Amino acid sequence: QRAMTYARWLRRDHPEIQWYIPGEQDWFPQMAILYEFLTIDQVLKVDQEILYRCDGLLSFYWEKSEGVEKEYDFAIECNMPRIQLRRYDKRTIERFLKKVRRLMDE
Repeated sequence: QRAMTYARWLRRDHPEIQWYIPGEQDWFPQMAILYEFLTIDQVLKVDQEILYRCDGLLSFYWEKSEGVEKEYDFAIECNMPRIQLRRYDKRTIERFLKKVRRLMDE
C-alpha cells in the first residue's frame, strides 16, 4: 500500500518522471490472476514490457517480492537505471530527482 501511495505522490508532484514503480498498479495483476485471465508468468512479462518502455526502475527497500526481484533482474539485464528509496520525504525525493536528472543527461 505504501508504495502505491508514494507512487501517486511522485507522479502528482513530478509528472516528468517516467520511471517504473513496482506495486503502483497492483490491482491489475491481482485481478488478472484471480479471474484467470493471465498466469503469474504472463503478468510478469507484461510488467517487464512496461518497465522496458520506462526510463528506469524505482523501488522501495521494504517492497520485496518475487515479482519485484524479477523486475529488478530484468532492469539489470537491460542495463536500465535502478534506484531504491528507503523513505519518501522531501530530502530523499530531491536526491532521487538529482540522480534521475544526472542519469538522463548521460
